[in-house]
Amino acid sequence: MSIFLQKPHQNRPLAHLYEHIFLTILSKTLRQNDFLPIIDYEISGETFDNKIILELNFYNKTLKENYKNIIKTTDNPQNFTNDIINGCLNQISAEKLLKIDNFYAKSELLSLSNQSWQKTSKIQSQKADLHSNDPQPPQNYSPLTDFHDLILSVSWQNSPKISKLTPLVQIYAKILSNLSCEFLENEYYAYVYKKSLKNTTTSFAFQNQLRLTKHQSFSITKAQKTINSLKTTLEFSIPHITKIIKNSTEENALISRNELPKNINTSTPTYQDIKNLATPKNAHAALSVLTISLTNKA
Repeated sequence: MSIFLQKPHQNRPLAHLYEHIFLTILSKTLRQNDFLPIIDYEISGETFDNKIILELNFYNKTLKENYKNIIKTTDNPQNFTNDIINGCLNQISAEKLLKIDNFYAKSELLSLSNQSWQKTSKIQSQKADLHSNDPQPPQNYSPLTDFHDLILSVSWQNSPKISKLTPLVQIYAKILSNLSCEFLENEYYAYVYKKSLKNTTTSFAFQNQLRLTKHQSFSITKAQKTINSLKTTLEFSIPHITKIIKNSTEENALISRNELPKNINTSTPTYQDIKNLATPKNAHAALSVLTISLTNKA
């Protein structure tokens, strides 16, 4: 279920900050209620010259049935805490590589939250993109030179033992990669600026490059420890994920949404082949071969 929403604005830098805040609150709420990115939802947004566009993909029945209330709750002014506002300012600083300070009145942010979202279409959202100029920072800010530049990698070595499970391994690797990125975005307000898949004949890796401003609270060792624990989160979610894969259709398949490479084997597995692989035993085996690492970019 894909939903496109729009909200008009008259101040693009302020609207850009509001977009980051809204998506952060929404993401945190979904995770606090044990929903999983890619499995249950995918959310994104973009700010254009005179409107904000959200693309919300909800795959979970509960989310589909309650999305209007979820959106309304997200816009509750009580959610717009100073910690989240300042964190999102840091996130935009990492995005723009500029030292962006507080440039808004909180009442202006809350006036945006009080405006209603309006349904729009994918075509209309694409038109907004075509007619929009590149966003400009609200003022002349100095360059951000002191920041963490990180690489988050979820990788595995291919071998005869797991070669038949490769499509399933890739699905769990993509889920773990997105779950870990979301943690870093929500906890440390990191900005993911590049995603890629590195693959050879013997190994694969989902790689994410992230930036975040230097917080005293950030420790790469502590973050790595938490990220490692996310594998356990997925272990508990195997029955749910297995059911999702089994119920996928070719038109709206978890497999296709993960864009599995076509050169993983001499022959490309069909949707039914991959669905047949989705058993709890195979899922545990797939998760066990994954290695996740968070390192400073060289």
